[in-house]
Amino acid sequence: MLFFSELVLITILNSKVSYTYYISNPKINISFAKNIVSFLSYHNNSLMQILSDREMLHMLDVRTLINKLWNVNLTILIISFSSLITLSIVFKKRSISKKVIVKSSIQKLGLMSLVLGTILLTVITITFPYSFEIFHRTFFPQGNYLFPRDSVLISNLPASFFRNFLIISIIETIFVFIISVEAIDIIAKIIYKKFIEKKH
Repeated sequence: MLFFSELVLITILNSKVSYTYYISNPKINISFAKNIVSFLSYHNNSLMQILSDREMLHMLDVRTLINKLWNVNLTILIISFSSLITLSIVFKKRSISKKVIVKSSIQKLGLMSLVLGTILLTVITITFPYSFEIFHRTFFPQGNYLFPRDSVLISNLPASFFRNFLIISIIETIFVFIISVEAIDIIAKIIYKKFIEKKH
């Protein structure tokens, strides 16, 4: 759960950074990339001057979905992170053998991120067109995500863009997840030594 929450949050953060668009599609119109970043970040609505009414309606739905996913997954991340830190502190108060169990579990979490990341990258590469369609049918049942090939959105954000964009996000998430897992152990140690160990 922690890994997937971080993946969603990192993907959303990437959607608000111009350089990710350039890496995912080197042919993208620079002005368009900046406009879409500003729109998703609520800085301005300059996209309205570029997109058709149908495209704009879809982008409004996208922005709404991004906000909902951000709030839900940020809450999950905070709860998961806090719970793992608490469990780690509790076990540190117990026997040495249980401390070993905690350390081993944390290492397994790091290994799990590599396995999940590898599986996701493989699945996305093989089944992306199908997965992409299922995603849109699920989150945009109104069907306003289909546009002509010469539309502004499709011209700048073809299917290959989203595949590359997601692959970048997954790779970043693997590294962030490993760092997060190590951070949990470090934070737990600091809290334990500073506030708990001194009392015993």
